[in-house]
Amino acid sequence: MIRCNILRRPSGLVALHGCRNLETLLISSRTGVVQSCNWPFYESGVRVFHDKQLLRSNDERGYEILDHDLYSKSITELCCCTKLKTIPSSIGNLSKLIKLDLTNCESLETFPELAMTMENLEVLILDKTAIKELPSSLHHLVGLEELSLRSCTKLKTIPSSIGNLSKLIKLDLTCCESLETFPELEVIMENLEVLILEETTIKELPSSLHHLVGLEELSLRSCTKLKNIPSSIGNLSKLIKLDLTDCESLETFPELKVTMENLEVLILDKTAIKELPSSFHHLAGLEELNLRSCTKLKIIPSSIGNLSNLVKLDLSDCESLETFPELEVTMENLEVLILDETTIKELTSSFHHLVGLEELSLRNCTKLKTIPSSIGNLSKLIKLDLTNCESLETFPELEVTMENLEVLILDKTTIKKIPSSFHHLAGLEELSLRNCTKLETIPSSIGNLSKLIKLDLSECESLETFPELEVTMENLEVLILDKIAIKELPSSFHYFIGLEELSLRSCSKLKTIPSCIGNLCSLSKLDVTNYESLQSSNFF
Repeated sequence: MIRCNILRRPSGLVALHGCRNLETLLISSRTGVVQSCNWPFYESGVRVFHDKQLLRSNDERGYEILDHDLYSKSITELCCCTKLKTIPSSIGNLSKLIKLDLTNCESLETFPELAMTMENLEVLILDKTAIKELPSSLHHLVGLEELSLRSCTKLKTIPSSIGNLSKLIKLDLTCCESLETFPELEVIMENLEVLILEETTIKELPSSLHHLVGLEELSLRSCTKLKNIPSSIGNLSKLIKLDLTDCESLETFPELKVTMENLEVLILDKTAIKELPSSFHHLAGLEELNLRSCTKLKIIPSSIGNLSNLVKLDLSDCESLETFPELEVTMENLEVLILDETTIKELTSSFHHLVGLEELSLRNCTKLKTIPSSIGNLSKLIKLDLTNCESLETFPELEVTMENLEVLILDKTTIKKIPSSFHHLAGLEELSLRNCTKLETIPSSIGNLSKLIKLDLSECESLETFPELEVTMENLEVLILDKIAIKELPSSFHYFIGLEELSLRSCSKLKTIPSCIGNLCSLSKLDVTNYESLQSSNFF
């Protein structure tokens, strides 16, 4: 870092003339005013630096103005400081400028009208400035690829001439809270790939939205005043991701007239949507559909089955959703289905059409009463979560082996017993039945779950016995029996030869621990905390 008063000295100039590889020049000023450094000096200096220039203000108090005689046309990156109030129009003379970063220049209210074209400026960052509008001469930035105006809270309008920025790739208007409209575009923007309008007060999108023919990502997160999406959005044939999260005034998604083959991700979380359009099958390339917390959503059309590329469907917290549609076709690619906190009462008989399903979550579906036995046909299912399905009293008898199901969570259900066909869960590694207060018995066939690693029966307060095991369980490592009504452990307990952790916390009716527990050579943790009836003389 070199102070400006040194640069003004002849000796300072001479010293810098030998720095042929200097790429970065940090300028610090005691006064905080850059004009005390003579700008014409940089013209000669830049020639010495072989056109490699980064001019950056690094003073904590900052510069308030830039000198109007910006002669150094070889500066390629210009970063200014927080107290900057004006930018001279002569900045347009920096013909080689590639990046201009004015982030946090909170006193900067205007960007200058440009008298000439800036062909090389690729990145313009005006985040957190006090700019109210962009100049009409913005189209002179013909080489601009990225324009960022994040948190420009006073920005009210975007000129339609922005459409003339033919090379623009990314436009970020996040948190421009005074911005109510996006301009009608008069020309096609082929190169704009990313448009971010998050947390603006935009009420509607322009009818000319289809002019953004190259758009790949459109984000309108938290645009709480947005009421509708034009059907012309379907013409954005290259769109990959559309995010409408928390657009709480959005009640409908438009009917689509054309197929959108490239849209992969559609996020409609926390919108006021009541139903999906019948033309939803036109989203032929959709891989992820999120409708989390769409509390007014009542139905899902059966045509959703036609989304053949869908991998993930999230309907969690759609509290008005009472049914999942009958599927008329097989969905081979759907891997994750989340129905948490819906009011679904039953799963449809056509559920077996979800042949590729790997994860099914129904947490807190308090009205769910039954699970169809056809769930056994979901041969690729890895995880099934039924936590707090308090109306669920039975788990279905399985007619086929489920080799891939690894995790089954039945916590806080009202299941009274485990079906005798439970051994068909041949691949099960984790079984959780925490707080199943009505569970009375565990079948001895549980010993046939040869891959089981963790079994949690804590707070099953009606469970008085643990079954005698007929076979060795080599892989069971964790057994949790906290707060159950068990009176004794079975004599076959030594069959748990791989057991590493055994928890018997607060088993108030358990009086003895069998001596065979000493044969569990892999046991590293035994928790018998909070016993009322267990005495030291009965331990082993």
